[in-house]
Amino acid sequence: MEQSTAFDVIGVGLVAVDVLWRTPGHVTVGGKNEVADMVLQGGAPAGSTTSQLGRLGYHSGFLANLGNNTLSAIAIEEFRSRGVDGDLFNCHPDAAPALALCEINPNTAERTVYYNLSKYRTLQKGDIPFTVLRRARLLIIDSFELAAMESILEAVQDSPVRTVLDLEHGDRDAMIRCLKLGSDIIMPWEAARGITDAATPEAALAHLAEWSGGNLLITDGLRGSWAWNGGDVLHQPAFRIKAVDTTGCGDAYHGGYAVGLLEGWDLAMRMEYGAWIAAQVATALGGRTRLPDREALARFDASILSEPTRQAVRQLIQRGPRHPESV
Repeated sequence: MEQSTAFDVIGVGLVAVDVLWRTPGHVTVGGKNEVADMVLQGGAPAGSTTSQLGRLGYHSGFLANLGNNTLSAIAIEEFRSRGVDGDLFNCHPDAAPALALCEINPNTAERTVYYNLSKYRTLQKGDIPFTVLRRARLLIIDSFELAAMESILEAVQDSPVRTVLDLEHGDRDAMIRCLKLGSDIIMPWEAARGITDAATPEAALAHLAEWSGGNLLITDGLRGSWAWNGGDVLHQPAFRIKAVDTTGCGDAYHGGYAVGLLEGWDLAMRMEYGAWIAAQVATALGGRTRLPDREALARFDASILSEPTRQAVRQLIQRGPRHPESV
């Protein structure tokens, strides 16, 4: 691959196919139940985050092992339809994405997920094109591929690529090693509390900062997000909306944060934009349904944003993504 075709963004992580439905008001146990709201689409953390960037026009790719089967074909088409390049997929005939069944509570919008990884093939070092990754502007990696995450972070240490890490679960020692190597780390509160044994997000961030000099963020749904800012803690409240489905809201937040990195926005703006996109995603069934292209972005209600973020969004809509030559 020539330098001129280098990626803006490469995602690395679990690939999943989601079947999502809103549970009917009355369910006959042991019988057949018609479901009015049901969606089939791609899912999983880094995949949905990368799909958001592809939708906006950033040159995006995804690294994963897929095979010659129906689930792989669905996953590939889901990426393609959202502007994500398929050149980095490795073909292992028997490999397949995870299959996730997502039951959505119509009253609370909370989801219960059942998933199967029996055919999923994790990345080995021989599957990873390190030279291509080093030339990207931004890597988005989730902890379903924790071993690959660590290998990639070690390989890109002397390159300018930024690394957004979705550290949700995994071996504690491996997570700490990755914390020390990543440039931007986003953890759900449950994971941050588990790794630090802290009582509050603020205390957890202070503990994480002992391991990492990168940007550190903690998310916790309706409570919002927190970020370590050189000894101070920033808090971004969640935007209040009428939620339909909370699937993929965290992934949407990560994608919004990543957009801000590529556009050169400051930390507070990245957090606000991420929270705003997460709120939009929650208004439809499926974590990728409301991921916007620039035309859709213009239809979102930006009046709830601060003036600096609103102006930055307006510029993004008008001129499209900022690429290296314009940075």
